[in-house]
Amino acid sequence: KKERPDLKMVVVDTFEKIRDEEAVANAHKYAIEYREMSKFHELGVKYNIAIVLIMHVKKTIDRNNPFDALYGSRGVTAGADGMMVMLRTSATSKVKELFVSGKEIPDDNKVILQNENLLFETCEDEIEVSQADRDLISVMQFVVRKKSYKGTMSQLCSIVSVETRPNQMSALLKRHQDILDEYFVEYKQLKKTAKERPIQLTWNHC
Repeated sequence: KKERPDLKMVVVDTFEKIRDEEAVANAHKYAIEYREMSKFHELGVKYNIAIVLIMHVKKTIDRNNPFDALYGSRGVTAGADGMMVMLRTSATSKVKELFVSGKEIPDDNKVILQNENLLFETCEDEIEVSQADRDLISVMQFVVRKKSYKGTMSQLCSIVSVETRPNQMSALLKRHQDILDEYFVEYKQLKKTAKERPIQLTWNHC
């Protein structure tokens, strides 16, 4: 602020890199995380600046309660003036859904699309999400919950109860390495046997 008197906003990407050691050690404890967030709130008010703390979201998401997707206790969300959560609408689309909430901010959600200039614009029309996209996300979330899966693609599709055919799911997994990387999932095709072609999906998040 001394170097740049006209400073209006500070963006921290990601919040985890500068978090208080006590808060990290006692993650999910409301009072400690609320106190940590309050310090940033007080700093912003003192210097009349907006402090934007960027966080990752959990891999298993309830779209009816999007702010529960943030890591930590409700002390994190209670200590902030405003929150925005951006979620994918599908596995393959650039379309996302933005949820907004906060103090003196009306709750809202918008469908947004990233344009050729990498800026997000609101979409006028609801964009349909394909069944294959939903099924791919369902498979990824299954692997995250179970930590690993070993078996055939047919068995996997049956367990997860997806409509996408096994050969199509194999193609989706091969094509969308970015989705696997986002979920920290490693995909391997194991040695083919006389009876089956097994695969292995492993969640490698530390």
